[in-house]
This record gives sequence, structure tokens and C-alpha cells, in this order.
Amino acid sequence: MKKWNDTRELLAHIGYRIPIQKFYVTPLIGFIRTQFGKTDGSDWTINSNGIHNSFHAHTTKVEFDAGAKVGYKGNTTLWLLI
Repeated sequence: MKKWNDTRELLAHIGYRIPIQKFYVTPLIGFIRTQFGKTDGSDWTINSNGIHNSFHAHTTKVEFDAGAKVGYKGNTTLWLLI
């Protein structure tokens, strides 16, 4: 079986909604971790969640970000990410 270049990501954001009269602002902070590596199609396992190929990471990159979500009385939303 083949080996191929692949990535694996994990991201999370957290925020707190702050009401300001008819508007609300939700400041957000978060991070993303990306791993670059190789997936080995000949090294695999099977379980109740399906077939899983072996992944070997050779580089990991972690970045942080911040932004805000601005809304008006419920459904109207504007995302501002930095």
C-alpha cells in the first residue's frame, strides 16, 4: 500500500456573550494545531468507528487567534476575526 502526505488539525475557540442594549458582542480567543506528516496505508486497524490508517507527524504548527462576533437582537450576526 501507499504512503501519502497528510495533515491533522485540532482547533478550539471560546468566548463570552456581552449584551449592550439591542446589540451583543462576543469576544473570542482560540488556537489551532496542525500536524503535517505521512499516512501509511499498509498500517491500519479496524474498530467500531471504521478503518484507521497510521499517521506519523513530522512537523507541528500551533497558532493563536482572536476576534469578535457582533449581533443585533438575535439572528443578524457579523464576524470580525483578527
